[in-house]
Amino acid sequence: MEIKLDEVCEFNLSQIANSENYEHYELYPYFKIENGELVSDIGIDPKRIVSEFEKYGLSKPLIEERCELNELGIEVGQGIGFKKHKENSINESNKKINQEEIKSKIDVLNLDNLKYLKKIRKQEDRIRNLEEQLKTINVIKAYWWLIGVSILIGGVLSELISLIY
Repeated sequence: MEIKLDEVCEFNLSQIANSENYEHYELYPYFKIENGELVSDIGIDPKRIVSEFEKYGLSKPLIEERCELNELGIEVGQGIGFKKHKENSINESNKKINQEEIKSKIDVLNLDNLKYLKKIRKQEDRIRNLEEQLKTINVIKAYWWLIGVSILIGGVLSELISLIY
């Protein structure tokens, strides 16, 4: 029969949290499984159980060999149990990771959007400048004959004035 660490944690957390003398601690070398065997006898290091409790915020830091539950540990041990608490913690952690990934993607998309808008503004400025140049060219094309006549009249007048004076 293979006993999983989570099951051993579940059992020991419940035992400590529901102790009859309301002292919510146990000396970790004496952690047991349901049939009363010591966990060290079945190949599980009791320090791993303490480590799991600390990892999920259920116990105070280990003092000598005393594993003492904090308020959350007592509440979880008397309520939902270790496995459910671990599952909830992992789900919460995954949610945070997903939210961070989403925020990161949003930041990248916002940056891309700003670059795109900047590029569009530059293109709109360039189009405006080209339209101005096109208007000037169209005016010259439409009135080229007037410009030519004006230059010719200016040249003739200048010759006449130079002859008169």
